[in-house]
Amino acid sequence: MNKLQLALIVVSSAVITACGGSDDEVMGTPPVVVVPPVTAEVPPSASATEAGLFAYLDALFKASADGLEPVDLSTFNPALSDTTEPMAIG
Repeated sequence: MNKLQLALIVVSSAVITACGGSDDEVMGTPPVVVVPPVTAEVPPSASATEAGLFAYLDALFKASADGLEPVDLSTFNPALSDTTEPMAIG
């Protein structure tokens, strides 16, 4: 093997190694974001304020929850206030 062949093997190996993987996510597929179903758990915002509770109930009514598991209400503690006016529903 002469010096030219050896140099060609070394250079081609370096080029092939440099063309390896890329950590650039622009070229790859974006990560999949899994959104849990509305019935997975009651969010803390539903227990914090009346607006959070109504937002959660609105999401429940809009969701197709027929085939989902029931909601665990053991951590749910609705916010009760004696100083605020009741919110209008509808």
